[in-house]
Amino acid sequence: MLSDNEQLKIQEYLLEQKLPLDILVEIEDHISCQIIELQKEKGLDFDNAFLQAQDSWRKELKPYWNGSWDLEDRSDLVRKFEQQIWLHNGIKSLQWSLLIALFLGASSIFFQLETLEILTLIVSILAISIVTFSLIRYWKTFRLSNKYYPKYTLTLYQSYAFIPLSMGYFLFKFPLEYQAIAKGLYLLFAEQEIEFWTIGIFLLCVAYFSFCLFSLFCQMQYLKRIKLVMPFLQKL
Repeated sequence: MLSDNEQLKIQEYLLEQKLPLDILVEIEDHISCQIIELQKEKGLDFDNAFLQAQDSWRKELKPYWNGSWDLEDRSDLVRKFEQQIWLHNGIKSLQWSLLIALFLGASSIFFQLETLEILTLIVSILAISIVTFSLIRYWKTFRLSNKYYPKYTLTLYQSYAFIPLSMGYFLFKFPLEYQAIAKGLYLLFAEQEIEFWTIGIFLLCVAYFSFCLFSLFCQMQYLKRIKLVMPFLQKL
């Protein structure tokens, strides 16, 4: 077992690498286990074992600007985690949003336009309400990210949990246009009028539900990841 002072040295090193705290906690565990193994296998003291561990992680943890639009220095490890967020949550959001949009479209085959309008209004309001309610319900927890930023990033998910606020105009205006949206879906699916604007309405539905679901999934992950960070925050 490592002493508290030794754990503190590991934490300070990882903070220098500008790691989000939820990733830091995980990497700290890996490095601690690696140091203990090096001490057992090679008989090294903590300082030498720590140096070897740092060398093995140097390439993945070193923050740098990669020439992209993001001007922040980030390590390859952080960029990898962020790509996973986009891929995992993005694909899942797109799959569910396609199902919802197809459900609304298919409903036009069985219902009159007036009924489809009501259904479109209910589903669109339900989508934004769930995301907004989650944000309001756990507002204090979500606000933790602003309290410690920019000195610390608690989790990469904190940027995506506030999508309803950053894209409020689009997300809250969409339900207000339920009649036009329902009409476009009705013409596309029931009347089979395949035109640019009817296809555009369908894609707009997919985009709307994708944003809502992506934000919701990120909020859920944020709340899950923040539990890992809380013990560390108490030490700061």
